[in-house]
Amino acid sequence: MGRYDQNRHKKPGKSAFFISTAFIVLFSAGALYVYKDRLRTFILAETSVLDAAPVSGVDDSAQAFADEQQALENDEIELLPLDQPQTDISLAGAGQLFSQKTDLPNLLDSDEYVRDSFSKIAPGLARWLNVDQLLRRFVVIINDFSQGIRISKHMSFLRMDEPFSVEQSGDSSYISTRSYHRYDGLAVAMQAIDAEAAVDFYQYFRPLMVQVFAEFSYPKDITLEEVVKKAMAEVIATPAIEGQVALIRPSVYYKYADVNLEGSSDVQKQMIRMGPENIRIIQAKCRELLVELAKADIR
Repeated sequence: MGRYDQNRHKKPGKSAFFISTAFIVLFSAGALYVYKDRLRTFILAETSVLDAAPVSGVDDSAQAFADEQQALENDEIELLPLDQPQTDISLAGAGQLFSQKTDLPNLLDSDEYVRDSFSKIAPGLARWLNVDQLLRRFVVIINDFSQGIRISKHMSFLRMDEPFSVEQSGDSSYISTRSYHRYDGLAVAMQAIDAEAAVDFYQYFRPLMVQVFAEFSYPKDITLEEVVKKAMAEVIATPAIEGQVALIRPSVYYKYADVNLEGSSDVQKQMIRMGPENIRIIQAKCRELLVELAKADIR
């Protein structure tokens, strides 16, 4: 049996924005994970990215916390360091990127083609694509995010340059704004994505993505688009919280002090760690892509 959501009829949060493949363009490019072949085709090795450096602004026990946290599932998705992209990149006409392409490459031979095509519509994210089996990774990430989970159990992923930081105020702990700024480059790179070209990218490579999607053994009434819509709902339903976000530390690792936040999906809890400004940038780009997707009428 594949990794499909048996609770798919549950409403995925309070978002009304259900028609999108934006997540493939946004989060798949920014959070490419390590995995292995499974069920004759691939075994998904859910990855965990944890900060090895001491958590800044905490007492001497922070080093032990950082070390022990590496073995826990309650981690955060960490992303590769990203160069700040040029904000004046001209992408005029990028929406016609695939107008002259005719022959779709084979799935196993598609990486170079995907990498070249995506780097043209999202130059700020190009360096993230230096891995193999890109389309398979895209679909795997979409599937897991659609269920509100992260690929985060068996293997270490790439750490960020800066550690997750906590601020202390008396007996209270809060996420440091320094932690938010770790994701600024990623948010700016996503903001620069050409929405029309991103939809063209999805439409062009969709037949290959469907091949991967078939390996999940979903019931026939569940389409790739339905799973993408659920993934999109997770992103847009994330609250952009202004002010300090309080943490508690009942044992080794931190949790959100607000029980409602702690009860959110893993995807939303991770996004909150990106900070409200970066969340809004990503969500705005998602909505922009929704408009282009509606025009494309993808079925």
